[in-house]
Amino acid sequence: MFCKFITFLCIILGHYYVTPCGIITHIEVSHRAQDLWNHRSNYQLLVRKHQDALQAGSPYPDVMYDKLCYNGYLHSVAENTHWYPFMKTAIDYLRQVYPPPLKSGQTDGEKLLVFLLGIAAHQISDAVWHGSLTGCPNGFIDANAWSDFYGDRNQAHSSADLGGDSVADYELPIGYIGLVDNWYTPTQHLQMIYRQYANIFHSPTELNATAERVQACSTLTFIQRFLANLFLGKAYSHYSKTNTLLLDEFYNYYYGGIENMVRETLRYWDIIIDMYEYGTDICTNGNRNPYYLNCTNNFQRQISYLEQKQSISYIRTVTHGTRLPFTSQTLPLAKKLEYTEIDRGLISDQSYANFGHSSLIADFNNDGIDDLVVSAPNYYIYGCAQGGRVFIIYGRDEQPIIPERHISVIEQLANQTLISPSCDGDRFGTSLTIIDWNNDSYNDLVVSSPSRGFGFIGSIFIYAGSESGLQSLPYLQIDGINEHDSIGWNVQSTHFDDDNILDLLITSPYAQKNGYDEPQRGVVWIFLSSRQEQMAHSEYIHLTVKDATYTIWGEISKSKFGYSTTIVPSSCTTDKQPILLISAPNYASPNTLQSQGVGKIYAYTINDTGPQLTFTLSGNNMDHFGHSLSISQQHCVLAVGAPTRSTSKINKEWTGAVILLSFAELLTKSIYKRESLSVNAVSVLATIVGELRFQRLGWAVEWSTTFDLCITAPLGTSLLSSEGRTYIIKGERIPLKPTSDPISITKLSSKTFVAHDRMNRFGTHLNLLSSPLSNSTYLAISSPLTASKQDNIRLPGTLYIYKF
Repeated sequence: MFCKFITFLCIILGHYYVTPCGIITHIEVSHRAQDLWNHRSNYQLLVRKHQDALQAGSPYPDVMYDKLCYNGYLHSVAENTHWYPFMKTAIDYLRQVYPPPLKSGQTDGEKLLVFLLGIAAHQISDAVWHGSLTGCPNGFIDANAWSDFYGDRNQAHSSADLGGDSVADYELPIGYIGLVDNWYTPTQHLQMIYRQYANIFHSPTELNATAERVQACSTLTFIQRFLANLFLGKAYSHYSKTNTLLLDEFYNYYYGGIENMVRETLRYWDIIIDMYEYGTDICTNGNRNPYYLNCTNNFQRQISYLEQKQSISYIRTVTHGTRLPFTSQTLPLAKKLEYTEIDRGLISDQSYANFGHSSLIADFNNDGIDDLVVSAPNYYIYGCAQGGRVFIIYGRDEQPIIPERHISVIEQLANQTLISPSCDGDRFGTSLTIIDWNNDSYNDLVVSSPSRGFGFIGSIFIYAGSESGLQSLPYLQIDGINEHDSIGWNVQSTHFDDDNILDLLITSPYAQKNGYDEPQRGVVWIFLSSRQEQMAHSEYIHLTVKDATYTIWGEISKSKFGYSTTIVPSSCTTDKQPILLISAPNYASPNTLQSQGVGKIYAYTINDTGPQLTFTLSGNNMDHFGHSLSISQQHCVLAVGAPTRSTSKINKEWTGAVILLSFAELLTKSIYKRESLSVNAVSVLATIVGELRFQRLGWAVEWSTTFDLCITAPLGTSLLSSEGRTYIIKGERIPLKPTSDPISITKLSSKTFVAHDRMNRFGTHLNLLSSPLSNSTYLAISSPLTASKQDNIRLPGTLYIYKF
């Protein structure tokens, strides 16, 4: 009863007292950005020195929206503070009062600059949070609207602003916020800036923003920050029930998630410093949006590839920032017997690296010993936030590539690292696969960079294997051609034709078919190696997605077509032609008004004339059916993740499910029924359901070569904590005949894995690393929010590894 009361109180406080929404989110973005600003070390020191100014500036553009702030009298002033003309006016004022460079002892000038950087982080974060403000209808709020609110942006906005703070308050170590017990708001300076703004832009409303009023509104927001920090985490269950995308992609949504906000903030901060040092005339802007600033001076161009390659900048945070009292980071001792803690793996030594996102085992130097590759797509590269880095450990005789019985630091073990040849916020290493496109008998490494370039055009790089290992620079590059092509969400190699060379499959669930200003549709590109053979021996091959042998676009917009793919084993097809399964987990029926998050799987037969649609299979409303896919070689059982399926239509607790289907039956039905199949109209071998609220069972699924089924559930709340779990179901427990009733994962699971701490999103990514050389199989499970043992390393990412 107490918990229900607290949740109710949070919602009331949120709607009536915390009107400047996103206070915690905006402070978190600025906090991460300062840690990743190593290439501006002098200014980074100023930001870290004046946390009171940074925290005050981060939510500042919203403070005068509040109806409690003079009954909304200054609403239009708040609106104008969100846009670049205000920032230009403020920088010009700063240059007048404190000409660059700032001199020792000019504390007031330092704080004013840091306060403006906080405002800048807010401005650019809002631009991508509301993607439509940049002319692209695919920002976080846009996606949230069609994912959970039947296209209603107002509802999505209301839920996401407060809900984002709730998720951050509940899951992240944000104790650092409370360490700042007073905010610095430069009220007299702001009054003068608003007067100049009023004169330049003929906006007399700004004259009403006096120092006294600004201070009063800022103080009110400071109090609201305390309330949000104290209570909003308690409302986690409320927002978890009503907003699935918020829970699933608040951190990593490519355009407007926390990580993207940080990237754009750093880009904007670099520009602001350049404008402060060289004048605002170095930049032009065709509209009010800071996202489209075009500047002639760019600090990043002064940093060479060699400098970036050789420098591993260890990102440290100001303070570790503990989690709040209502969360627990350790598993209770009473549960030790029920779960297995994986006690070995790898961790990064850099904050926010997202280490362990993708991994694979292969032999790149033909020495007959396995090599291990692990990516960290958000790894800071000097001068390039979220550049990404790929680590390689080369196997040696009698020295395992997987550490024995402890968590080891990858920077201390890796024999080689790779980065993007021209870093531009790539997220290099988002997906990995192996290929031998140059047909020299050495395995090559394919690395995707889906966020590379302004506008997320994306690139794929292929690095040649050799006797000495992987080459340091790629020999082949494939680029997207349009903004938001974001190529390389997933890369996969397989045989689509009858030659002996692996072909390449590239996906992007966010690509827009006809340009920047339409909703995302999703696409899959197939490059047959036989069609590229004439270029295989060129010194450097540079292609675009236009060179793809086949291009398959999604059926409808907003469906995330290409989110997951899997190749059907040849033993499971009738005519031995390759069949490619492609999921669109956000598919909704265009003919049904109250349809969203249904999910749909498309089966394409790949023959000499190209991909031919064989059948489709759809799920139920809000299943997100097809979020993950895997098909077993034995018995040809298709496992489909539906991580937001709820066992109760009333409570909407989104425990998640994995649906097991006979692929042979699907093929048989497709022969006689050409229309789309529904999961409700086919025989289901089993529906495996989760055990905890909001657990997301089926987030990732993978069959082992021995017919064991691995399933992850990275969330799940129990009392006032959240814990990720990974389950192993042994082959003998898999039903091979249809069952009618849902089966709890606890009844089937042979082993349940957990990480050593909670609040970790353990199981966000899952890879089965199989080695034909050593006849070994490893289960690799990523945990992006796992805490480091070092107080000044925050959320580096961990890859837990278990040997079957």
